Amino acid sequence: MDRRVIDHECIPEVTGVDSLQRVLITGGAGFLGSHLCDRLLERGCEVWCLDNLLTGAERNIAHLLGHPRFRFIRYDVCEYMYIEEPVDAVLHFASPASPKDYLEYPIHTLKVGAFGTHKALGPGAGQGGSVPVGQHLRGLRRPPGEPAA
Repeated sequence: MDRRVIDHECIPEVTGVDSLQRVLITGGAGFLGSHLCDRLLERGCEVWCLDNLLTGAERNIAHLLGHPRFRFIRYDVCEYMYIEEPVDAVLHFASPASPKDYLEYPIHTLKVGAFGTHKALGPGAGQGGSVPVGQHLRGLRRPPGEPAA
């Protein structure tokens, strides 16, 4: 997966992050996740990026390595996740996100959607607070040309 240059004027402004200090992004080395890391760092957030690099790529976040508010952890979100420090939000973007990837990694795609989502809830719940969790749902979109249910 190549990190493509995106005209940031075409991307909607990230809103509602003024109160966020520490954000955990699963799949943060993927196409969407890496750009989200950029935007949240621009807004002053501390960003923890978790990715097992199955379909993401370290080159997508290479420019962020060494940033004082960025931490990369190579990790499979289907495994138990314990984060000692509190997080303000979990953005769950870990999942093979293309039809080619679904075919190549069908079981892992299902596991990330089920177990990964369940495990991504842990860092917030473990702190005794409520943490907003966002997730991309590309895998749930209706294929083009298929009638709506």
